[in-house]
Amino acid sequence: MLVDSGSSTSFVSQHLLPHLQGVQSMPKSIKVVVANGSELWCTQEVLGRSWFAQGHVFSTNFRLLPLGSYDVIQGMDWLEYHS
Repeated sequence: MLVDSGSSTSFVSQHLLPHLQGVQSMPKSIKVVVANGSELWCTQEVLGRSWFAQGHVFSTNFRLLPLGSYDVIQGMDWLEYHS
């Protein structure tokens, strides 16, 4: 998991799709510019996904992207809510 203050929202890797429940198509696809400057289209999301770390339970809305090196990127949406 990467906590990334440069990411406006939180993402989960598409390779975890078989393990996720509640994945839905987004009402409108969004273009996401990733760290290397390339653009990806995000078409799916999972809302209110519960997860835990160090004894704390969190609920986060995630958008699905092919992340590569990370399973999850926690963005500013999550940081602002928990800071």
